[in-house]
Amino acid sequence: MAIEANGGFKNPENTRICPVCRSVEPEWQTVCSICGEKLKMRSVIPPIQETLHDRSQGSPVPDEAEKQINLARITLLVVSILMIGFTFVLWNMVSKKSGAIPTEMLVSVRLNLFISLMIGFAFLGLFFYAKSNPFGACLIAFILYLTSILVNLGTDPNSLKEGFWFKVVIFVVLGNGIKAGLAYKKSMHR
Repeated sequence: MAIEANGGFKNPENTRICPVCRSVEPEWQTVCSICGEKLKMRSVIPPIQETLHDRSQGSPVPDEAEKQINLARITLLVVSILMIGFTFVLWNMVSKKSGAIPTEMLVSVRLNLFISLMIGFAFLGLFFYAKSNPFGACLIAFILYLTSILVNLGTDPNSLKEGFWFKVVIFVVLGNGIKAGLAYKKSMHR
């Protein structure tokens, strides 16, 4: 085994390197004789300085991906606070005028408000979940938000126009959060 000038090891032509214990094995061998790990066809050990440098960085997430993840987390928090706050305000308004609203309509409105409240709390939970799994949290939030818009669209076709640009911004930010979360997920599996 030859040591290169940059501190890494050069893989001789007829050998394989174990990805677990880094022992050098003959090319014909399929498992490591030291630890029993399955060997890849031709692997090269990365230079020692780069491996140590990568591990000492703390976060394997590129700066841009980290910014997108933080932006998506903040969006989850803002949307949850807005949904919970507006739901309580609307619930209070509906309760004050409950005598003037027909019973079937009052039940429907309260059911919609309750669903909005639950979605708000779900977004709050996803805000915390995004710390450990940004991809999953942003994907769930995207699907949940899309579903709530489609349900509202089914009950009131004019609901799409209300806050249209706000909805677009949330979709864009959550979409970027999904992309950043995917980049984070891939970087964790390197």
